[in-house]
Amino acid sequence: MIGAFLAAGLDPLDAAATGLFYGGRAADIAAYGSSLGPRDVTEHLRYAFEDPGPNRSRLRLPFVTFDQDARR
Repeated sequence: MIGAFLAAGLDPLDAAATGLFYGGRAADIAAYGSSLGPRDVTEHLRYAFEDPGPNRSRLRLPFVTFDQDARR
């Protein structure tokens, strides 16, 4: 997935973040819990692209965003 985004011209950081997002969204849509496998994710990717979901996570965890300035 990340390789496809790289081939499409995204820079590596954006390709990694986008691939992670859509892979996670596909896994969320599949909703198979601990029995989720790679094929389950790939079978649900088109649904992830059709409906990227809410712009917020349901998890109560802090997340790193890639649009922040680099720390010095």
